Amino acid sequence: VLCQPLTLECVVSGSPAPAAKWFKNGKEVRFGPSHQRRLNNLAFAGVMRSDEGRYSCMVETEQRKVISPGYTLKVLEPPLVEGGLGDQLISVGSSARFTCTARGNPAPSITWLFNANPITPSQRFQVSGATLVITNVTSQDGGVYQCLLDNEVGSAQSHGILRTQPDLHLGSTAGVPLEASPSLHPIQSDESFLTDDDGDAFNLPADRSGDRPT
Repeated sequence: VLCQPLTLECVVSGSPAPAAKWFKNGKEVRFGPSHQRRLNNLAFAGVMRSDEGRYSCMVETEQRKVISPGYTLKVLEPPLVEGGLGDQLISVGSSARFTCTARGNPAPSITWLFNANPITPSQRFQVSGATLVITNVTSQDGGVYQCLLDNEVGSAQSHGILRTQPDLHLGSTAGVPLEASPSLHPIQSDESFLTDDDGDAFNLPADRSGDRPT
């Protein structure tokens, strides 16, 4: 497992026991702080992905040279989230995209959850590897989204919150009173209007003799 110590054994018989040499992929291993020879064994302080390969030890005497069958070293790594989901604010009717970037060895499987319930892929909820796309978002799609990562040596998770808002580009006049357009109305009057020579208007009262007292 990644970063864990490891020792590869090289069994040597004889007295005194001859010193062993170690090879990785056919090339002799250089010993140092991270790769040490303990007795005739090869000790790793903490294995890394770069340590993967085929290892063998060789013992050489005056009479013969013996090479061990060897080891194939594969470094396992638990899932590690490299890019979290993050929170999003999406307009209703738009699309949302969550990407869960991770590494691990073997490659982790990904499970998507919405409010702790597994997401079933559909036309609107499209799952492609590490990416979840939600099309034609509705207000009911708001909530917590999670990606769960799992392999044989560990698990990890990341979550993000999706919040929705009305589509501001879709205006509506429903329920909004409309202002009436101006209009002209004829004036009902029993008074006559005349114009003098200068163009000024004045009124001439109508005959109201019927209203006078007798």
